[in-house]
Amino acid sequence: MAIWAGTFISTKYVLLEIPPALSALYRYGIASLILLVIDYNNPETIRRSDYGRITFLGATGVTLYYLLQHYGINYTNATDASILISLSPAFIACISWILLKERVEAAVIVGLVLALAGCILVITNGDVTIKNQQGRWRGDMLILLTAVSWALYSVFAKKITAAYT
Repeated sequence: MAIWAGTFISTKYVLLEIPPALSALYRYGIASLILLVIDYNNPETIRRSDYGRITFLGATGVTLYYLLQHYGINYTNATDASILISLSPAFIACISWILLKERVEAAVIVGLVLALAGCILVITNGDVTIKNQQGRWRGDMLILLTAVSWALYSVFAKKITAAYT
């Protein structure tokens, strides 16, 4: 968790030197090399019928997630980004309820509303009027889309993660 939490701050500093898309590409490239080494001797093969789902997961959980995150952090601050991305579980619950027809209990709905309200209050410092502070709101919206992207990935990854190691 500490490493994950620190990525928002380190990304903000990296973006002072290189553009967001290049930063996301470098991050993806380094992670891919590490995963290739770890998975080198894995005899498991992917079924052709799962290619579409895995492509969707790669698009939402890797490509969109990191592009949106890096562009968002470029416009906003690391604090806003880390708070807004914590709304992913709320989006996961909503997407699961809407698309998968999963049952959501009243206590969960209350928790989701409180989480959203808390994020709004912390980020706006209690002033909910929209002020474009050097593109901060644009960055915050991109980070919210990052949370949605991760939620889509998480919901649709359930079947794949059950089928593969």
